[in-house]
Amino acid sequence: MLNKNESEISKWMRGTHNFTIDTISMIENVLGVELLRVATEPA
Repeated sequence: MLNKNESEISKWMRGTHNFTIDTISMIENVLGVELLRVATEPA
């Protein structure tokens, strides 16, 4: 669903790959969950 090759996903699983914001966003969309939330200070 993410159009990623097996070697890249293997790096994710081993923890040897840094995710980009775009990749995190795609994973969130596919899984339907929030993985990353940017904290903001109250105004």
